[in-house]
Amino acid sequence: MKYLRAAVCGIFICSCILLGWMIVYETGLIEKAVSEKKETDSNNRAAETSEVVDQENGTNGSESLKSQLENIDKQIRELEKQQAAAGCEVHLYFDQVFESAYEQLYPVMSERGYTGTLVLTNGQLPGDNLQMTEQQCREMLDAGWELAVGGSRDIDMNGDLQDVMEEWSSYLEQYLEEIKTRMNIVPATYCFNEGEYREEFDQVLKEYGFTTIRYFGDGELESEKNGLIRIRGYRVTQEQENDAVKDLSGYSSVALSTRRVADEVRTPEEDIEIGKYGELLDSMHEAGMYIAGSDDAEEAKAGKEELSKQIDELKARKKEIEKQIQGE
Repeated sequence: MKYLRAAVCGIFICSCILLGWMIVYETGLIEKAVSEKKETDSNNRAAETSEVVDQENGTNGSESLKSQLENIDKQIRELEKQQAAAGCEVHLYFDQVFESAYEQLYPVMSERGYTGTLVLTNGQLPGDNLQMTEQQCREMLDAGWELAVGGSRDIDMNGDLQDVMEEWSSYLEQYLEEIKTRMNIVPATYCFNEGEYREEFDQVLKEYGFTTIRYFGDGELESEKNGLIRIRGYRVTQEQENDAVKDLSGYSSVALSTRRVADEVRTPEEDIEIGKYGELLDSMHEAGMYIAGSDDAEEAKAGKEELSKQIDELKARKKEIEKQIQGE
């Protein structure tokens, strides 16, 4: 009996020890599971946080690009305003080579430091009846003036295209040869009158060595097309010389054209009095316009070209940013 109690007591003690070890083991497993769960939860929270941060960064990046676009647009608008305010480049054209152009117009232009372009028309040449002499014309050319060629009243420039091309081409060939023979000059500019220009004429002009045309009508104020520089004409007369400065305020370049500038106005719808013309030139200068070939023209053109360069660079940057936004 004594031994039986001892055995029972031993078994009980062993059971308690085994139970203790089992409790410890289970507790360890639980703690491990809890720890692993905490780690998993932590990792999940970190991943969620990272995703949110990425989303926020993406949003902030997109907003930043849009902000840059707005800033670029603002800069472009400001530069374009400066460009418009830089003034119109005015090319001065005179469609008749009368002797009065030398006697009256030439001094008025010279005292202001301006030169212009004399347009030979209707087959007329310096030295012909009522025209300035060859010597007078050469003096003006030596001073920086240029010669251009215009059309003939004998040709209906709005007639059948094929007939016009043949007649006009023949006229040009003969006229240019006479100019070269008498003046030893090959004009590079052709001047169309109102309603005369057709794009089909470009090829003929290029064949005869012209590089620039003056035209009246719609389209860009100054552009290069078909290998020719084209400048929009604006006709100024005694009747509407007061409107010229206002009308030209939106132009970047213009061929200011007159048929006759003299001390006596014979036909107000075509002529302009010499004093009025001088006042018009002064008003244009005061309005920020500049005469092509004058001392301040090169500086003004360089400034406008620099503004154009800056605008082009900003527009290129704008396209890059727009592509980045579309790719997100």
